[in-house]
Amino acid sequence: METISSSGMVSIIMTTYNRAQLIGESIQTVIDQTYANWELIIVDDGSEDETKEIIAQYPDKRIQYYYVEHSGLLGVARNFGMRKANGEYIAFQDSDDLWRKDKLDFQINLFGQHPDSYFALSNNNQFGVNAVHPPEYQKLFVGNLFLPMLEHHRFHFCGTSLIFKKEVLLKIGFLEETIAMMRELHFFFRMSHEFTGIFSNERLVNVRRHNQNTSNNYKVNANINMLKMLEEFFNDNLLSKKTFTNLKGACLYKIALVNIEQQEYEKANVSLKKYITTNPWDWKGWARLVQSAYNKLLNKGATTS
Repeated sequence: METISSSGMVSIIMTTYNRAQLIGESIQTVIDQTYANWELIIVDDGSEDETKEIIAQYPDKRIQYYYVEHSGLLGVARNFGMRKANGEYIAFQDSDDLWRKDKLDFQINLFGQHPDSYFALSNNNQFGVNAVHPPEYQKLFVGNLFLPMLEHHRFHFCGTSLIFKKEVLLKIGFLEETIAMMRELHFFFRMSHEFTGIFSNERLVNVRRHNQNTSNNYKVNANINMLKMLEEFFNDNLLSKKTFTNLKGACLYKIALVNIEQQEYEKANVSLKKYITTNPWDWKGWARLVQSAYNKLLNKGATTS
């Protein structure tokens, strides 16, 4: 693909923590990009392994390495890197994910075709433990992605596919540093509410799936954090009451299903009662509550016998 504009530098922010066995492969996929006008800013969040030594094996002058005190908060590390960025564009890359060779070329070309857009993201492939194949989506969408993604799930968010114009930071600020999970998604939704963006169904990145990504605790915590995010958006008048209620109910129901799977029926009952409060006419909430309460009684009987 011929790039329409190759003048804009892309600042790639790669955060890492104890990824010595994986980070080299991720760095190489940046070096191999057909779009050459980039800088790679690696922010090491206090690694205790050989991460620094592995990075030193890639003596490309476009690579910058920073070692910071371990915080365990991705937002802190990402923001540190973004404050060092010199590029017109900023892209996120994880130290265990891989980019297609034309990833940057493809997206810079999209910005050239749609100059009113401020960010772009794409579909992805997955590999590793419990990898799944993300579904096909609309080939190309240009516009406001906020409600189409948040409410209607028309697209897929993949943080390592995201690229945006640096100037959006002047409007929405940096990542929230106190959020332990879903910081990039929170940042993305704030950005997508304010700016026109691009989603492409091209699978420009390969995402490594770990056990944590599919664990029940991860799923519960992800939905708890989603609830907090939805409440923030509602309080900031980004969501109507109806949309907020529907999305809140969906999160509560998902949490309850995971609780039932874990046989934590008391927690499931709490979530289901909250769900029924928001969706009193939905029979599946009542049915799941009866199921959970019945299983709780069976469990209690088995424990006392």
